[in-house]
Amino acid sequence: MTRAHRTIVTATFLVGAAGVAIGVTARDTDHEIEVTLEECPATVQVTILAHLNGGTIMEIERTTDHGEVLYEVDVRVADGVIEFDVAADGAFRRFENDGQPGVEEVQIRLRDTPRAVRRAFDAIALRADVYNVERIVRDGVTMYEIDYETNGSTAGVVMSANGDVMELESVVPVTELPETVLDALLDAFPGSSIAEAESVQLFFYEVELELDGRTREVIVFANGRIRDRDDDDHDDHDGHDGHDGDDHD
Repeated sequence: MTRAHRTIVTATFLVGAAGVAIGVTARDTDHEIEVTLEECPATVQVTILAHLNGGTIMEIERTTDHGEVLYEVDVRVADGVIEFDVAADGAFRRFENDGQPGVEEVQIRLRDTPRAVRRAFDAIALRADVYNVERIVRDGVTMYEIDYETNGSTAGVVMSANGDVMELESVVPVTELPETVLDALLDAFPGSSIAEAESVQLFFYEVELELDGRTREVIVFANGRIRDRDDDDHDDHDGHDGHDGDDHD
């Protein structure tokens, strides 16, 4: 069994005077207006109240997402903050999770993470200024993402509930990007400029299995998620890291 990691560079591009972001998911928002629960349509009120999970409403904003009117709701619950959207007709749209099905994200405090997570974080960035902590549950598997500032720069780490590091992120100055990366980006997006770049390291285990006389290679992440190595190799050939492919629980 060998432990492996990869380094991936992600970049945000701003193109043209309109400032269109390439490779960044963003809402086409016409305007946002803060409203009270009583100012929402009756059907929206019913849906909001049904999803409070015992929490209290912090804020409701009426916004437009690609022509659709939505009500964005922030709710304070016992262990953090949850966010969800409700359509104007009262239909529940989603929990805020970057559009990933089966994913729930809740903002919490660092002290509310498992002790193993706190100890592992101290070993990585002791006395760092933590500004965001999220508990992420994907298909029943829990992870913790911690964003922080250190040495005048921002960084982040994703860990399993046992404190095993799954991903490390750190901002990379454009001047420190490899020349091959810069050339590839400029060839793919001519006329663009790099707004931000991050170095991302993924940590996982590669395991070779023998079953019924056949050999199979799989990748296992620290939170227990499994994916086929063959799928990962195929994604690599397409220029992707394979992190978002189909997993096996």
